[in-house]
Amino acid sequence: MMEGKSECEVARYYGVHRKTVKKMCQYALSPGYRRKSEPVSASQKLAPFIGIIDVSLKADKQVHSKQRHTAIRILETITG
Repeated sequence: MMEGKSECEVARYYGVHRKTVKKMCQYALSPGYRRKSEPVSASQKLAPFIGIIDVSLKADKQVHSKQRHTAIRILETITG
């Protein structure tokens, strides 16, 4: 450790968390952000609802602009 000081003392001195100090001691270069799993794309999440959304948008073309569905209203329709 730095000049015989503990991780807690070094963390307090530099104003960082002690786990950050521990990582800094373990790695020569920062490992950076590591994602635990790959993100799921929005298209995969929306796939079951695309038909409902398309019907709503097609119906909106025939009504006045003030009466069209908003994103929030479509979400409420999908979620029940």
